Amino acid sequence: MSVLTYGPGETVPHSGVYAVIHSKPHTQYKELFVERGTFPLCNVCSAQVAFRLIRAVENIFADPDFLPEDSAGTRRVG
Repeated sequence: MSVLTYGPGETVPHSGVYAVIHSKPHTQYKELFVERGTFPLCNVCSAQVAFRLIRAVENIFADPDFLPEDSAGTRRVG
């Protein structure tokens, strides 16, 4: 079973915590990316970096409880 990884410049498929995997030996870490964003280049490795989803999360901006209210105090949807 292969593990799905993404590269710099690719669109983030799902909001969540991603492992950041570098080709050159330096600190490995986890980072949060938001769906429809773009995975970045590494300042050290350039394009020699990959991203693997560890934990998917829902985008808070898509949650109806966090939508802005209009002047009548009701939530605006979409």
